[in-house]
Amino acid sequence: METSISGNTITYRPKPHFIKEMVIMGAAVIFFGLIFLDMARRIFLLKRRCKETVPAKILSIQKSKSSDGGLRFRYARSTARYRYEYNGQSYDSSNRLFGNPRALGSHGEGSTILIKIDPKDPRKVYDPFAASAMSSHLITAVMLILLGLFMIFGPFIVK
Repeated sequence: METSISGNTITYRPKPHFIKEMVIMGAAVIFFGLIFLDMARRIFLLKRRCKETVPAKILSIQKSKSSDGGLRFRYARSTARYRYEYNGQSYDSSNRLFGNPRALGSHGEGSTILIKIDPKDPRKVYDPFAASAMSSHLITAVMLILLGLFMIFGPFIVK
């Protein structure tokens, strides 16, 4: 940073190469934020398509690979596989969206819960894990985009 003193005012100006690096890193952070925003948008569109509510039996609950103790990841993510019937046909399906393990509440394997499915493609499932994943992706997207904007415009705000 360059410093200049004029009377009682001290002005700090970042060096040009610092600004260039911050703009590049800020743009990269915003790019990742937009990826998370797109993932949240896709889950939201799934939610809009899944209009039929059906009772489904939880066949299994799977934890994300990073939550199985290998890296001692505290914030485990989970998803479930379901069996349900729609229009006389039986389906085994999962949405492959990992969400907060508490999304199911007290329900576990073998329990029956209500899930929403897409009537045009009954294998598409919107469940509590999808809702949890959508909110996580949205929060992550907002935080990354704000951080990226701060990285880009922060050096210009410093006086």
